[in-house]
Amino acid sequence: VWNPAMARLYGTPADRVIGRTPSEVFGPLVTPAIRDAHEGSLRGESVTQKGRSVETGRTRPDGTPEHRVIDASYEPLRGQDGRVIGAVGLLHDVTDAVRAAEELDRLATVVRISPDGVGITDAE
Repeated sequence: VWNPAMARLYGTPADRVIGRTPSEVFGPLVTPAIRDAHEGSLRGESVTQKGRSVETGRTRPDGTPEHRVIDASYEPLRGQDGRVIGAVGLLHDVTDAVRAAEELDRLATVVRISPDGVGITDAE
C-alpha cells in the first residue's frame, strides 16, 4: 500500500513502489536507520523512530535537498499462518509542528532576555 500522503511526501506514485524494497524505491536516500527499521520489521519486530530527518528526493527552489522530520513506526506484515510476509511503515510528517515549536522557543528566548516588559494575551 502506498497512499496519497506517501506519494506527496516522496513525490513517488504507488505503481513505482508496491512490491519493492526501500532500497529499490529510494536508492541512496535509504539511511542505515531506515534499513535497520525495515529489516527489523521483517524479523517480526516493531520499530519506532521519532523525529527522524529524511531526505525526500526532491529539491527546494534554491536547489538544496528537501528534508522533512518524520515520526515512523514499522510493523511486520503477517500472512494468515502468522509468518512475516512483508513490512508496513507508518510515517507521520511532523515537520510543521517541529518548526512551530522551534519558532516558539526562539520567541520565548527573545521575551526572556528582553530588558523591556513584554506581555502576550489572547483575543478574549
